[in-house]
Amino acid sequence: MKYCVTLKLPGRETATHEVNVTASPAGTLSATVAGSAEPVEVALVPDGALVARRGSVLDISTARDGETVALAAGEVRALATVVPAATARRRSKRQGAGQAETLVAPMPGRVLKVHVAAGDEVKPGDALMVIEAMKMENELRADGAATIAAIEVEAGQTVERNATLIRFSSTH
Repeated sequence: MKYCVTLKLPGRETATHEVNVTASPAGTLSATVAGSAEPVEVALVPDGALVARRGSVLDISTARDGETVALAAGEVRALATVVPAATARRRSKRQGAGQAETLVAPMPGRVLKVHVAAGDEVKPGDALMVIEAMKMENELRADGAATIAAIEVEAGQTVERNATLIRFSSTH
């Protein structure tokens, strides 16, 4: 799955990169940053990840708050905003136009959790649901302010790409 990762390092310009993450059948992850021909191997560990590249391993501690991840590797600290590339594209197209009328599955997978119910009001960034795809949990969030009209799926259900997950009754 492709993600847009925006890195904020102290004293440096903010940079956004497209990162393609793939999972092997054995459950290992690899990531390739757009423009780089050399993938890195990623092993998720409690509260972080081990990233291996060219024989060296970087131990990265993480703390997540919604789409923002605080990163620490030795003395280096950074903030990263991580969103699926499809979400980033939708957001840039709308540029503040509010929430779309429906939320559709960005990939085939299984619904793990539904965080909202019909009638709930959501604001940009609110967690809506979690879909598991290729052994990775993907949290889907509201792009804009809206009211939930209907939840079209339930936890445990398998969905195809572009299946309607949530319908919104209004945008603010």
